[in-house]
Amino acid sequence: MALGQQNQKTVEEAAAQQIPDAPRPQVGLPALNTLKPGMGTSPTSNGDQQPADQAPPSSLPSTPAAQQKPDDGPPPDLPSAGQGVDAFKLRVQSNFVEVPFTVKDSKQRPVPGITWREVRIYENNLPQKISLFTVDPFPLSVAIVVDQSLTFDNMTKVNSSLSALQGSFAPYDEVAVFTYNNGPQKRTEFTASQSARLNFTLETLKTTGR
Repeated sequence: MALGQQNQKTVEEAAAQQIPDAPRPQVGLPALNTLKPGMGTSPTSNGDQQPADQAPPSSLPSTPAAQQKPDDGPPPDLPSAGQGVDAFKLRVQSNFVEVPFTVKDSKQRPVPGITWREVRIYENNLPQKISLFTVDPFPLSVAIVVDQSLTFDNMTKVNSSLSALQGSFAPYDEVAVFTYNNGPQKRTEFTASQSARLNFTLETLKTTGR
């Protein structure tokens, strides 16, 4: 019985020697119960421009005069309902209007010998006075624009008509050629309508379309 008590006492002493001692309190540190929230800070130490206890402004800062909206000026005229369309009409005063025309018979052949007495000109169903009448040909300055972004079948029709296009102009006419496909492109400057340059340009315009 005494031997058992001695062994138990030896085990308890060995276990007590393995437990490390608690750290000793540091000298000079304040006690935990003496710290207060905010101790050691200032009203602006966290980067604020104004103290935290100061109330925020009740309105936005005023806009400088240089950034204010400029004056729109006087209000425009406001036409009544239905009268605004007249404001988009373009009115031009002209004392001479050229009206070229061609007279053909039932077989699409030009009719010669037409006089001014056989011609009538109307504007808005009102007859107009003819101040000049002549059958002399006038030179034309024509710009041809070929749309090459057409579909395959429509582009085929355009290609077949390009060869006959040059014959529709008189020798004293001048023609410039442009194409359009994702943007306009000039193919030739104004050149004589019967020149080899225009014929070559028209032939190079033939494409498959898209």
